[in-house]
Amino acid sequence: HARILELLEGYPDITAQRIFEELEAVGYDGGYTAVKDHVRRLRPRSAPEPSKETPKYGPGTMAESDWSPYSIKFTHAPRALVQAFSYVLTYSTRKHFALYERSDLHALMDGHVAAFERFGGAAHECKYDNQKAVVLGREGGQPIYNPRFLAFSTHYDFRPVACRPRRPNDKPRVERAFWEFERSFLNGREFRDLDDMRVQ
Repeated sequence: HARILELLEGYPDITAQRIFEELEAVGYDGGYTAVKDHVRRLRPRSAPEPSKETPKYGPGTMAESDWSPYSIKFTHAPRALVQAFSYVLTYSTRKHFALYERSDLHALMDGHVAAFERFGGAAHECKYDNQKAVVLGREGGQPIYNPRFLAFSTHYDFRPVACRPRRPNDKPRVERAFWEFERSFLNGREFRDLDDMRVQ
């Protein structure tokens, strides 16, 4: 016990396997599982990482948009991968969802138009991940936007903002929207087919 505490104090991230080896070297003849369980009880628990602060935006200033795929078992149609589109206004957190068979440029634009009609307009800016319909690639760390989507955004008078690669926290509201979609819409429901799912 004393040797384990000494090792944990000197090397906070030491593994239970390494501690077991050190104990064996000084005559411990017990099993690894007992050491592992004891180390787990003694190791100080790391403090939870504080939530990251999200920027605050005024009404109509910023939106977030993304896709999430769901494998849906329909009751009267073959199982299918359904792409859920979401557009969230960051100030009010009002959400719009639409369901598609693909997450291509045409579906993306259709989802936006439906959201704009529902909300009576578009936010001045909208955050996206690096989906090809919006961002073709990066050069020197800067996004190269899809010209067809830029033409679309210019027509509807909003500016796309590409998030940093692999940083879901850059658009937390739309990520949370899918969490709510899964728990508050998909759970406890059955769908005949995609049309029925859209109606529901």
